[in-house]
Amino acid sequence: MAKLEETLLLFIFNNVFSSNFQIFKSSNLQIFKSSNLQIFKSSNLQIFKSSNLQIFKSSNLQIFKSSNLQIFKSSNLQIFKSSNLQIFKSSNLQIFKSSNLQIFKSSNLQIFKSSNLQIFKSSNLQIFKSSNLQIFKSSNLQIFKSSNLQIFKSSNLQIFKFIKS
Repeated sequence: MAKLEETLLLFIFNNVFSSNFQIFKSSNLQIFKSSNLQIFKSSNLQIFKSSNLQIFKSSNLQIFKSSNLQIFKSSNLQIFKSSNLQIFKSSNLQIFKSSNLQIFKSSNLQIFKSSNLQIFKSSNLQIFKSSNLQIFKSSNLQIFKSSNLQIFKSSNLQIFKFIKS
């Protein structure tokens, strides 16, 4: 899902001109079809527990600075083309089921601290320039079809817990 989120982020930051742009058009796409899907169910999960975390601390940060940037410029772009799309089809779907969920708990959290931050500064960026791009075109795509899928099962989930030292 991270790649999809990155793709959507790129889509937001750039003008996408397409005469036929289709996302998740599918005849039978099943992602995370499960009768018991648990994501991040955990009794003690700590990711990036830190007393002083600095991500991208910079006085001059330039990401994707380009004079020629085009993202998903296409006359026929099809991503997940299918007539039956099922995402997270489940009778028991639990995402972030936790008795103690802490996300970005911090006394000193600095993300993208910068005096000159430029993300996607561009006059013309071209990524995936295509007249007919098809990704995951399928009549029956099943990803993570399971009756009991458990990823990161925990009752105490801590993501980005930071305490100032």
